[in-house]
Amino acid sequence: ANIADANGWTCAAYPTTDDDKSQVLDAFLQAGGAIYAQRAGKISCIQRAAPRASIVTISAADTAGPLEIDTAASRIDRINTIRPRYWSEAHRWQLTALDEVTAASYQTEDGGKRPRGIDYPYVTNPTQTAQLAALQIANTREGIAGTIPLKPHLQRIRPGDAFTITEPGFVLNGVKCLCLNTDYDPATGVVRVSFVSETDAKYPFAMGQDPTPPSPPVLTPVDPTFVSPPAAGDWTITPRPPAPGGGQLPGFDLGGVVSNDTATAIIVEYGPSASG
Repeated sequence: ANIADANGWTCAAYPTTDDDKSQVLDAFLQAGGAIYAQRAGKISCIQRAAPRASIVTISAADTAGPLEIDTAASRIDRINTIRPRYWSEAHRWQLTALDEVTAASYQTEDGGKRPRGIDYPYVTNPTQTAQLAALQIANTREGIAGTIPLKPHLQRIRPGDAFTITEPGFVLNGVKCLCLNTDYDPATGVVRVSFVSETDAKYPFAMGQDPTPPSPPVLTPVDPTFVSPPAAGDWTITPRPPAPGGGQLPGFDLGGVVSNDTATAIIVEYGPSASG
């Protein structure tokens, strides 16, 4: 409700007992830029009409297994044009077509127009209809989705929360994600979070504040042959120079920790310094 008030959005409807209850609920949520969600048997919703702050950052130490990800949105679902219809008072409360809502850069990327007709039966404002349609287009362009298993301390992530993955070497490093659903396994304590990438720049575009549609997030390329070096401070080296008269052989003392969880061996290369 707060988001709808901030956006200047309203809702008007005339449902009857002939209408399916789930369709009525979906239409109400659609008018507010939200989608249906369910948690612990309770009906809820996830708003996708305003940017949200990331509540937590996730590193490799927080994960409880491998990630499952899709790296691109389905071509069937990815659209660049919507032909919207809304409930128009000026047309005696009939579903009335608006001009197409589109993004030229997306059409260029797709090699042509990919249209879809969508009705907004509980929206009476043409500006609100166009904004919702632009948001719908941008949401279909979110190309990264998947499931990430997390350790028990991250049960606080709920559907609708945003989180950011920050782990050098992860393909998802730096990607902001929106939680769509969670599945907790009490036997193992693992919570599996279903997510989709979240691009904040799509909201100014949809609200008409920025004419340029956002580019969808991309994965960070990972070189499987690269092993990250030790972090500064992980290791300390104490040289032992030779003592006069040969009483002590040259050498060094090496101590520290392996901060790379995937490392299986330590390689130490040594030799004389520039001064011998």
